[in-house]
Amino acid sequence: MLKGLFGKKTQAKSNSVIKVRLMGMNERALNLFTMFLNGPARGLCEIVDDGSHQIVIIDLDAMENSRLWLDMRRQFAGPAIVLSVREQNLANGFWVAKPVNPEQFSAALGEAKKALHQSSTTPVAQLSESPPKAQPAPPAAQVSPVSKPAGAAMQPAAEVAAKVTASAAVGMNANLGERSQNCCGDIPDEVYLGPAWRAALFYDPAQSFVGKFREAMRRTAEGGVVNFSGLSAYPLYVSAADNFVSTPMPEAFLRSLCVRTANSTPIDL
Repeated sequence: MLKGLFGKKTQAKSNSVIKVRLMGMNERALNLFTMFLNGPARGLCEIVDDGSHQIVIIDLDAMENSRLWLDMRRQFAGPAIVLSVREQNLANGFWVAKPVNPEQFSAALGEAKKALHQSSTTPVAQLSESPPKAQPAPPAAQVSPVSKPAGAAMQPAAEVAAKVTASAAVGMNANLGERSQNCCGDIPDEVYLGPAWRAALFYDPAQSFVGKFREAMRRTAEGGVVNFSGLSAYPLYVSAADNFVSTPMPEAFLRSLCVRTANSTPIDL
């Protein structure tokens, strides 16, 4: 069956192999996908990292996936194959569901090739040979000497601008102290320098929900799944090695949990 799908002649393969770049994969996912390209999908594409890629294959199940997509688009505007367990509808992106199967990957790669070909054959708008003629400036308004008040003199524009800037600076400096206190507060230095004050006003990030989450990421870096306990009726499962986070927890509950310390909300892993 695989031979029927991918069994082309060597000469045809050499002409149709597309250069791709892989993004968003950790070491384990990268090794698995490379095995897939060297096995069932052999000959469909070639992995490069020298900037000569024509298509990007990006895994959007990692953390901060929206930011990863934007970073990729800042560097590359061509077609992209998106690997995700959830359906993705992105501009010039072709979704392949996980786990990846050869048929769907081959179809998505074919669509990406079509988009690549269309973008390369789209004619570029030609600039006109002669630049547009500049429009003549309207004639300056003539002021009759009779209309001027007696003894009045026109002030230079630079002098007027200097006076406006100076008056604005005076008003800004007058309210600077009040505005900075409203924004930053007026806390004496001993609050930051004294250990007792710091313990009363600030909390240890390691004892917060975020700290516990980071600990769970460290524990599962090599494999396994961590379950959070102490979160009421909502389970939370985390696996950094598999880029996996699952919970039915409502967003409002999660937000309130993130601003509390572990002392007020006992959390264990």
